[in-house]
This record gives sequence, structure tokens and C-alpha cells, in this order.
Amino acid sequence: MWIDLEALTDAEERHVSAVGRALMVAQHFEANFRDFAKWWVASGALEEGTAKSLSDVHSILEKLTGLMLDGLIKRLGNDREITSAEIAVLIRAKDARNYIAHEAVATLAFTSRFSRRRPDELPRFNDAVRALVEGDNMISSWSYMFHEKEPSPVQHVSEYPNRLAKWILSPLEL
Repeated sequence: MWIDLEALTDAEERHVSAVGRALMVAQHFEANFRDFAKWWVASGALEEGTAKSLSDVHSILEKLTGLMLDGLIKRLGNDREITSAEIAVLIRAKDARNYIAHEAVATLAFTSRFSRRRPDELPRFNDAVRALVEGDNMISSWSYMFHEKEPSPVQHVSEYPNRLAKWILSPLEL
């Protein structure tokens, strides 16, 4: 069946808009995390001497490319420089990304006769947005420090999660 656009209420349109914004951030988180994880692991292998050639680095990158987010998080969990609290942030962000990508629209907006709107999902969506922006902020900061070889701008890092969450959730405000 097709999406019944005429049946969408104003509230559902706002929900779809918020989910679309969240999905954009989810894609950003995933792409940024994948990029950072690959470079982090490859550079660590070079520093430790476990990768001795460009071919070794290429092999490491190929293996990492095939991993799902959970596998990449587990791989980073083995790194002594990354804390268990930071791994917990990544796991929450990954779970939020999965919820947003696979469930949020179907439960927040009635888009076809097969989905059922559940406004009681709004707190779950809000929690997922908060977890996602926390993870996106952390990985963006790590990526900045890794690539730019300087500390992340403190003010930006401290303000980004609230600004981003507010932007995502703003269509739901009346």
C-alpha cells in the first residue's frame, strides 16, 4: 500500500519532520563514527607496529568497513584510551540511531494502513534524540581532535547537544 499523504494530520506532519531531522543526525553520527573508528584503529596499528605496510593498513580498513556499528563499538571497547563510560554513550547513540531509522516514523505518524500512530512513543523519541546527540557530539569532538590535531572548541562542544536536540524537536513544539 502507498503512504496516504492526505490522511496525515498536522501533528503527524510535525512528527515526520522531527523524525526526518533526527534521521539526518543519525546518518551524520554513523558516517562520522565509521570514519573516526577506521582512522583511530589504523593509526593505532601503525603506532603499535602491528601494521607495517600500506597493505596491512588497507587490510585493517577493509575488515572494519564490513562491521556493523555494534562491531565497531566493540572494537573500540578494546582500546585502553576509550573509557567504559564513553563506550556506553556510543551504545546508547547506536541504539537511538536504530530506533530512529527503523521504528520512529511508524510509531509517531500514521503513514499507511499497516502502521498505527502511538503518541505515547514521544517520550521514547525524545530520549532517543538526547542519546543520539550526546553520541554525535562526542564522536564529532573526537573526530575534530584527531583530524585537526587540536582540542575541540569547548564552547561549541558544550552547546552543540542542546542546540541540536532543540532543532530536531522544534517541529513538535506548539
